[in-house]
Amino acid sequence: PLQAPAAVGAPFDVPVHATTNANVYTSRVVTTPDVMYPVQCIMGDLHERYVQVVLSALFRQATFATANGTAPPGVAILRLISVSNVHHVGKGFATREITDRIVAEWGLFDPAGQLVYPFTFRGTATSNSGMGKAYSARGRERTGRAHQDLLDNTVRGFAASAQLQRFNRIAPLYLDPAQRLANGELLIR
Repeated sequence: PLQAPAAVGAPFDVPVHATTNANVYTSRVVTTPDVMYPVQCIMGDLHERYVQVVLSALFRQATFATANGTAPPGVAILRLISVSNVHHVGKGFATREITDRIVAEWGLFDPAGQLVYPFTFRGTATSNSGMGKAYSARGRERTGRAHQDLLDNTVRGFAASAQLQRFNRIAPLYLDPAQRLANGELLIR
């Protein structure tokens, strides 16, 4: 299971709704600089759990829905746009090392759906490929470590992001133009 890194600072107060794109994951193998081929990997709900751990580590007011869900009105949207995993295969048959390099593309969108800031985070893990029955077990373990590295880098990257810190300081009054008057009335009562 994915584990959030220890305290990364004060959580963000801006309410966000997080989601993923429907076809968020791609995977391919690189055996030489010129040879690449796609690989089908069953990831289950790993990317949804990744988003949820990021939310719980960083935001006080966050909701989550799968790719087909809708965001509450007037709330910024933090979307996991894509995750690509490239498996770089080393040389040699018995001692072949494989490095998983994962890149996650995120976008912070305003309530109207306009991209405010794009974000990119990376995770990496390397292991010996193993032979026979060890091949898939080592692959699962390596991919898990690469995703954990990605999660750590994502949480730390968002926490340190000047763009997200600036966005956090925007008053809710300005995030949802349709509710601007109602929000303003609540603030002066």
